[in-house]
Amino acid sequence: MNQYIFFNDNARLHQLPHGGVIEVKNGMFKDEVFDFEYLDLNSSAFEACTYFDGSMTIIDILKDMCQKYKCDINDHIEWYTNLVNDLYKKNLINLVSNPVKKNLNISGSTEYITPLHAVFEITHKCNLKCAHCYLESSPQVQDTLSLDEFIMIANNMYENGILTCEITGGEVFVHPNAKEILEFALKKFKKVGILTNGTLLKPDILDLLIKYKKKIVIGISLDSVNPEKHDNFRGKKNSFNQTCKTIKKLSENGLFVRVGMSIYEDNMWEINDMANLVRKLGASAFSYNWIDDFGRGKKMNQLKLNKLNNLSFAEFEVDVVKNNRDIIPLVPLTKNKANNCGAGWRSIVMDPNGNIRPCALFPKEFVIGNLKEQSYKDVFSSEIVNRLYSLQSPQKSKFCSDECSFKDYCAGCYLKGLNSNKNHRTNYCGWVKNQKLENLVEQI
Repeated sequence: MNQYIFFNDNARLHQLPHGGVIEVKNGMFKDEVFDFEYLDLNSSAFEACTYFDGSMTIIDILKDMCQKYKCDINDHIEWYTNLVNDLYKKNLINLVSNPVKKNLNISGSTEYITPLHAVFEITHKCNLKCAHCYLESSPQVQDTLSLDEFIMIANNMYENGILTCEITGGEVFVHPNAKEILEFALKKFKKVGILTNGTLLKPDILDLLIKYKKKIVIGISLDSVNPEKHDNFRGKKNSFNQTCKTIKKLSENGLFVRVGMSIYEDNMWEINDMANLVRKLGASAFSYNWIDDFGRGKKMNQLKLNKLNNLSFAEFEVDVVKNNRDIIPLVPLTKNKANNCGAGWRSIVMDPNGNIRPCALFPKEFVIGNLKEQSYKDVFSSEIVNRLYSLQSPQKSKFCSDECSFKDYCAGCYLKGLNSNKNHRTNYCGWVKNQKLENLVEQI
């Protein structure tokens, strides 16, 4: 307790009106470049962390805080010691015998909520017309964010604490200024994810990606090991071959490629074969998710609810994950103090028109603000953002019944909780009624 304490360089403190967050690189994969963990802190723990600059000992910090608030040190020693021990175990702090002065990396605001991560939908236009697209993108959709608008808003976000982002569409590479947007983002932000269908990679784009490969993760969609089935699902012939070539080329050039598969009744039994194909193509990771009932996915999703209790598939899935641990990431279960996943306050999505949504799956009409028309403070100090910040996800609510047939569907996603009440129920559930979410249900 008499040692001096300071944060490592890979940790950042992010202030929120009621406590804050430590952002830290998780290190789940030895080659992973976009894997961040967020540790939620209450007000007392966050304030204690603001002292961790190497100028005071562990015990003197607690003494100073107790003197400030006129409280007994014995009432606080337990949680404070646990905090220090937890941070030390996660290799986030250093303990030394002599004082040193380190600059703390702090962002955020005590006045209003500011996000840590942003997703830019730079266009809703796409060269494909996928059967499940939540945005219902296609070659006919024209919504596009200009380069100047992107630069203005990206600068604004960076100045307000956002260090990591994703660039997506529609399809990123149909944007006429895709290269310029990516180059700006890669110079500005600490880490950048790029989500693409992998059919439009050009040599000059490849050169740019190789240049910044240490700070990029590329997510590419591949939905069947059967070329014809994939092409039909994506709405364009030869898309399977183009996508496979792109995955292989990017991987050969040292980029971290994560292949994502959207599963449904016709391809659900292919996940092991897909894992083998992904490995053969050289990608770094593989993940799969059931199609969600948003956008065009509404026509395909009823089977997801039926398959949740499909014992034979569950047993098959266990074997697939067990046999492909080298490329299927297993996220460790951690204690999350936040009420929900963070959609709408920790992470946000901006569409080509400047509209802010909580996450990509939210319908275009569910807008919490517009960064083309409003100030950052006006958007994120709004009533709706504060509402989302405090909203309990279904699985965290005692009013979510264990007998509910939608319990596994909703789980920790408050959007799915709202959606199940909007489209799959005749009466509002206890979770909605208790938190008075009826108006949010009607907005989706």
